[in-house]
Amino acid sequence: MEAKPYSIFEIGPFGELGCDKLFLKDKLGLTSMEISVNRWPPGTAPERSHRHYNNEEIYIILQGEGEIIVEDQAIPVKEGSVVRIPPNSARRHRNNSNGDLVALVLQAHENSLVTWTMTDGYFV
Repeated sequence: MEAKPYSIFEIGPFGELGCDKLFLKDKLGLTSMEISVNRWPPGTAPERSHRHYNNEEIYIILQGEGEIIVEDQAIPVKEGSVVRIPPNSARRHRNNSNGDLVALVLQAHENSLVTWTMTDGYFV
């Protein structure tokens, strides 16, 4: 059987995730980053912050509103907010709203971007 030139995984409706965090690295065979889909119900927040050794994180808020807390500074976020956090900054989230807060979180090794769409892409 010939290998497909792409990978696909159907997440489904965010409200029906069946979990609060879904990692896509293994589901898509990712080799350059980690992506997770996160659904945080109302009133939830982790007890502790976390940091990374090497990976910056980008939080893309897809639905709802709440806060991303970076080094004890609460940043209000809502649908359409995008927050980048460098590896060594402590971070966590807080859903202080009445609805789900849904975020796509991308992790990639800081300073590893060598080429991007305008320098790596070409027309065929």
